Amino acid sequence: MQTLNEAKRKLTMLKVWLVVIIDAFIGVIIWAVDKFEISENILISLVFCLLIILLLIFIFLVKKANNIIKEIGKI
Repeated sequence: MQTLNEAKRKLTMLKVWLVVIIDAFIGVIIWAVDKFEISENILISLVFCLLIILLLIFIFLVKKANNIIKEIGKI
């Protein structure tokens, strides 16, 4: 029973981090659209790099959450 509770706790923390990453992703997109008039190449490049990094972190967290869900299913 202890492992089930620990797995649920890990899943809950992953959900929190997923929400944080999604909020950051949306915030960066909104900020980039708002500042698009500046049209500095380096700024646009940094925004795209940041979006790619956030997307990779999101994919990693989703895979980790799926593994924990499978672990809960086995318990």
